[in-house]
Amino acid sequence: MKQYILIISLILSGFVACTDDIPEREISPVTPENCKGVFFPSSNKASVELEPTEATEFSITIARTDSIGSIEVPIKVDVNDENVFIVPQKVTFADKEKETTFTVSFPQAGVGTTYNLKLSLAGDEYVNQYNVGLPTLATSVTRVKWDVINDKIVMINPFWSGDKHYISKAEIASYGSGDIVNSIRLTNPFATAGGEDAQPDENGIYQGVPEIWPEEILRDDVTAIITVDRQDRAVFKRTTIGFTWYDAESEIVTEDYGEAVRDADGNIVKIVFPAKSLFIIANSAGQGWRSSEDLIVYLSWDVYMADNMKIEDFNKLDYEDIQGAVSEFESKAYSQSWNQGFAKAIDVDSTNTESEYKNLYILPDLYAESYGLAFYYDGKSLTVPANQQTGQKYMGNPIFVSASNRIESSVTTSSKGVSNYTFGLKFHYEDGTVVGEFAETFYYSKDPVAYSISDFYGNFKLTGSSQFTGYPDADMNVTIAAGAQANTFVITGMDLCEEVAATFDPATSTLSIAPQALADYNTYDITLYTTTIEGDVSETAAMDFNFNMSGNLVMTSTSEADGYLLESQAAGGWVDGYYNLKFTPLQSEVAKKAAKAKTVSTHGNPAKVKTATNAKKLSKGNFAVQSKASLKTFNKKSGLVPMF
Repeated sequence: MKQYILIISLILSGFVACTDDIPEREISPVTPENCKGVFFPSSNKASVELEPTEATEFSITIARTDSIGSIEVPIKVDVNDENVFIVPQKVTFADKEKETTFTVSFPQAGVGTTYNLKLSLAGDEYVNQYNVGLPTLATSVTRVKWDVINDKIVMINPFWSGDKHYISKAEIASYGSGDIVNSIRLTNPFATAGGEDAQPDENGIYQGVPEIWPEEILRDDVTAIITVDRQDRAVFKRTTIGFTWYDAESEIVTEDYGEAVRDADGNIVKIVFPAKSLFIIANSAGQGWRSSEDLIVYLSWDVYMADNMKIEDFNKLDYEDIQGAVSEFESKAYSQSWNQGFAKAIDVDSTNTESEYKNLYILPDLYAESYGLAFYYDGKSLTVPANQQTGQKYMGNPIFVSASNRIESSVTTSSKGVSNYTFGLKFHYEDGTVVGEFAETFYYSKDPVAYSISDFYGNFKLTGSSQFTGYPDADMNVTIAAGAQANTFVITGMDLCEEVAATFDPATSTLSIAPQALADYNTYDITLYTTTIEGDVSETAAMDFNFNMSGNLVMTSTSEADGYLLESQAAGGWVDGYYNLKFTPLQSEVAKKAAKAKTVSTHGNPAKVKTATNAKKLSKGNFAVQSKASLKTFNKKSGLVPMF
């Protein structure tokens, strides 16, 4: 029985002990009936920026929930940097006044320094802790001096095709304290350039964004701020940017830091926001466009020029065509000639005496479409930038050209006023393997070149391809002299020909040789026939010659005939003949060799003559794989970097 009573006692004592461990609930504070519920509204700014010329004061709003009766509320100052702020000790509410303001001044605040201020309210009779409004206020004040950046401001804008446009005004502020050390204020950074009629200037830069139409502009008083901290991290502060896409005014938002780039003096010269770091909110649903590439704001025109004016591809520059009556190219690399364009680069860096655009020319679409030959000529020396693509291939490998170190590049002027540009070019692969070196020639004359009949008189080397398979080509010293009649010639020295008559057309400066019966060659009758381009024998088609820019008499592009055949009935058929003829002038001191007597014999039927292909459909070229090019031959003035 005693044991049972003991157990009951232990249980009861344990129950009492457990109930002692249960914590008592604290009673919630009770707001006094006379509490006015004073607080700082959220409308107060977290930071205030003032111009140095503005009054050194600002207003703070304070409110209460119970507006019955007039009261004085004490203000407690928790933080006051350098004690620069003068804050009233109390603020008075008039009866039934729910909101009032008080002034905080800072007459001793320096320019460019950020000062922090924190205020609070205390006392049950003033503060209702259940209010939505806070009994504390933290703010900062900066007297900001905005300095106008007196330079061209350019933005490269990835949101619209990477177009470049000017920003009308930019200002910069510097701060002596705080994490933010600079702010850049841009006026209307996304202004319109005028829509579909917008045109860039000579530098390829628009006066605003060309893809933003005027009707999309909502206002033209936008200022956007970029802040830069002590680590040179840049932030495009979220702001509306003045135009609408879809149903709302667009905003720009920074999603990742940009970088401020400074010069040697510590000045910010450009700000780079990397791809995907910025986002333009286009509508109320939060849809928009993320930057696809870097957005760059240039605050220095010199830095912009240094970054963007360096030549990377000569074929992509803007050139102005140079018109001329003569503009021809003669290629030894491809054994062809053709009419050739000529242009001068527009100097987009005109104030820079070392600009790569100065004295820069190009022969566009030279060996292939979209691939020209760029060169510099200052009136004295001609230089060729290295590693220029030709657009052609040899043995499957792309061909490049650079200056040759054994063939000189030069410019001379002929007696007729024609400028002869000789390009000593090394043709090579990208790894430097040389496939040939040739003197390529460009002829240019602004005015037409006129030749009189007397220019045709003299001694010439006559060359051409044999009309007959297996027979040697033409190699004759001939003389062209005046004929008995006006505008006629007599040509002597041609094989098996006593004399060949020719005529002169003063209007076209053309020498023509028509089919004709010639004087007997010893005992053999000789008749000169011509051959057409198709290879047919003609009794009417004439061979027409005029001077090319090398000073040689060559067949014109409109010549009906391309060669001749000599026939002798006494000999029994064709005895000689050549096509693709050329008369090369001999030096005056070179005596004319006496024509060797040539045996008359028939040659059978002439081979079918094939014409040259179109000039731009180049042959494989006179190339052969050689050695690698020396790095020393590359011109450092070029914007191209050797690839080997």
